[in-house]
Amino acid sequence: MQILVNIYQLIMLILMLASTYAGLLANFLFIYLAITCVYMVMLKLIQLLRKQIVLIPRLPRVAAVPMLGLALLRCFSWIILGVCITYSMIPIQFPGNDYTSVNYLIWLLVGILSLCAFFPAGKFSVFSSIIYAFKGIFLAVVLLMACLPPDHVGLRLHAPFKGQWYVFQGGHSPLVSHHYFAGSQEYALDFIRPEDGTFSMAQQLELEDFKSFNQPIYAPIDGEVHAVVSSLDDNPFGQVDPNNPIGNHVIIRTTEGAYLLLAHLKKDSILVTPGLKIQRGRLLGYSGNSGNSTQPHLHIQAMDKPDTFESKTKPLQILFQNSRGEFRSLRRNDRLLGLQEN
Repeated sequence: MQILVNIYQLIMLILMLASTYAGLLANFLFIYLAITCVYMVMLKLIQLLRKQIVLIPRLPRVAAVPMLGLALLRCFSWIILGVCITYSMIPIQFPGNDYTSVNYLIWLLVGILSLCAFFPAGKFSVFSSIIYAFKGIFLAVVLLMACLPPDHVGLRLHAPFKGQWYVFQGGHSPLVSHHYFAGSQEYALDFIRPEDGTFSMAQQLELEDFKSFNQPIYAPIDGEVHAVVSSLDDNPFGQVDPNNPIGNHVIIRTTEGAYLLLAHLKKDSILVTPGLKIQRGRLLGYSGNSGNSTQPHLHIQAMDKPDTFESKTKPLQILFQNSRGEFRSLRRNDRLLGLQEN
């Protein structure tokens, strides 16, 4: 049975690493927690029926101390997993008290798994312990990356929209941004209006139902329009256009020589042309749902070259001015207040 346990742990670790690279780490962690809790409870029940469970306090001290240490290692791994899931959650996606209920569920599952760690069946597997240690360290690192103080060095931008918008994806960690391993998109941010967070893919919605759709988008910095695409159709809610990932977009060459991309704009809404010199606050077009976008939002990123998908194009950090006049990097669940709405 221990061989099967080791194989399960190894498969889950591989899937965790793969989901991290694919930008799906936060989604995977919740599924992993739920599945593993059911699996571990069933395993412990089988071991209990077979009378294989060992009570650590009843062991000789020479055996109890290392067993207790390995149990604490597993407990640490589950607690870090719970913290990562809680940190990566997006509160505006949950109606009413659902966010609190989901948090309770997460920590109930973490508590059950932590308790199971203190009821081993014989000796702990060295192989399994190594996997737990690696998983705990890995999750601690991505959590630390997500929690580090915002940067103050980067391309300084002003809000490109009116009203308050919400960072749905973004932050320098794969825990809070699916852009992290996407080349030039490493520092990219996805903005939506907060009202759009609760819409489910199961709902039948029109694009006009979204507050993030057909909103005016302004130049966040001085520069020159480098490239424009405006003829692509907006996707129906829940669908994407994989052949044109960034959809309708504007690329601005800034006065610092960087290239700024504003993507997923509305079809035929862009009001500027390549070669036009623009100043901050110039109306560029309107937000849409074109390209690789399942729901209306604004994608923004900075690069050292204009080709978004060129392997040699390097991502650049972007900073936005907050209500106190400070330029800070943003991450998931941050809010950015733009121009005053009429």
